[in-house]
Amino acid sequence: YITDTYRKAGYLDVRVIGPEPIWLDEGREVRLRYRISEGQQLNVGVIRFDPLPSAVPVIELLKGSQLVPGGPLDLYAVEELRVRAEARLRDRGHPFARVTEKLERSEGAGQTANVILVVDEGPRVTIDQIRVRGNVRTKDFVILDRDPRDDFDVLLDTRRPAARS
Repeated sequence: YITDTYRKAGYLDVRVIGPEPIWLDEGREVRLRYRISEGQQLNVGVIRFDPLPSAVPVIELLKGSQLVPGGPLDLYAVEELRVRAEARLRDRGHPFARVTEKLERSEGAGQTANVILVVDEGPRVTIDQIRVRGNVRTKDFVILDRDPRDDFDVLLDTRRPAARS
């Protein structure tokens, strides 16, 4: 927990040693000592998508992100941004989208790291035709009426039918 707290504040090289018990009052009280070497704090330089995604505006991908240029570098926030970017691309018809993160660390008095999100949108998938097969009693139009999609719609993750039987 102590290590995670420091890492969320940009101290990626933190080392925590302990707990080390210190007995007081003839063994009736104990205090725990932790030795912490926090290292240097890393701040966010720039946040960049490479290449820029065509399916989703960058401002929409960054909306709600805890990462702020000049603020502490939080690797958990980087992962949340990566996952959210992938999900938004999938929601926009790119079910095979992959986003990976890369940090470019700059050394110096005030250490910063640029966050680069490498985007592979994959192909945009559309529905060519919806075919109903295997139904014996139910007419095709009854099944098709329950699916809100039409031919040539973009395959959107958020518009999947709720239930299939």
